[in-house]
Amino acid sequence: MVHGQRAHTIAGHRFLFSCHKTVRIYRVASDGLFPVARIGGRFSYYDEQGTLQRPRGAFPIWIDKNGDGLAQQSEVEEAPVGRYQPEPHIGFSHDMEVSRDGTVYWGNFSLPLLRVDARGVPHYSWDRATVSGPDFAALGDVLLEGVGADREGNRYFDIFYKDDALRQPGIGHWSRRVIRCSISRYDASGRQIWNVGHKAIGRPEPGGMHQPTCT
Repeated sequence: MVHGQRAHTIAGHRFLFSCHKTVRIYRVASDGLFPVARIGGRFSYYDEQGTLQRPRGAFPIWIDKNGDGLAQQSEVEEAPVGRYQPEPHIGFSHDMEVSRDGTVYWGNFSLPLLRVDARGVPHYSWDRATVSGPDFAALGDVLLEGVGADREGNRYFDIFYKDDALRQPGIGHWSRRVIRCSISRYDASGRQIWNVGHKAIGRPEPGGMHQPTCT
């Protein structure tokens, strides 16, 4: 399952960025797609004894430094704990944004592209990450469905709030669960600029938005 995809040509290489709870980065070549990096915990790596292990945290970065397409422990960087306020969080994010320069925006953090090496592998590191926007960890039943960014460094978040206890009008699993949705804009410092939208039961109020499948 894939919710967000981007394709960019960077440093003479074509890359496909694909996201569903983990950002998967592939180099596009004439003979196929080659995995070169991942951001997020949905992968396994080989430890020093050759045993497959799961990452310890939710936000590891794997860079295919030796070019074999397999993740090794020495190629995995875990997110530092306690360095950022708020902490990095994805809020079950199914989406991401990637700018033309290779910067990955996912959840409430961004990772700039450091370089593309001679093998055509993009390099990212938590040493250069920035975190802005709301502290999603404190929001409870929130689904961060959409993530965006613009050239001025503003961040955009499409946020769904769900409640399985309510029986709501609508057709479909998610239409009944989502009790409120909104789009928020934050500036580069993390200050909220505006917030708009709600889940319409009837007609949306002036200036509001709604999901047609939920009415």
